[in-house]
Amino acid sequence: MNLTALEGEALVRRLVAEPLWVAEQLKPGGRYLDIGSGNGSPGIPWQIHCEFNTAFLVEAHQRRSVFLRHIAHSLGLGAVRVHAARVEECVSDLAPVGWITLQGMRLTADLYESLSPACEEAARIVWFTRGADPPIAP
Repeated sequence: MNLTALEGEALVRRLVAEPLWVAEQLKPGGRYLDIGSGNGSPGIPWQIHCEFNTAFLVEAHQRRSVFLRHIAHSLGLGAVRVHAARVEECVSDLAPVGWITLQGMRLTADLYESLSPACEEAARIVWFTRGADPPIAP
């Protein structure tokens, strides 16, 4: 299944090595939400490395959510819960989370507001991007 345009070393660096380096620096734990999980990154590498109590992978596209379920099952990642929906549609089922990641999507004011019901008081959002534009103002 082709879920990314990346290949070879660039694929491994961007989708595995970089997320694992970030996880090693931040030391996340507890309950986790990955929005737009698509190709499994950073959600799957983070779950393998950090062993979250629960990891919610939210992906609106059916084909990608089926892929995520297959990977989680194949790797024995029992704490992974895949939601085939937009995060705004399932946010009430995800609470409370202490860590949120986004990759390949923009952190807009509307998205930020929709996440509020799922967040612990001191939740952290990690935005993986290659773009130069900053996310919404703090």
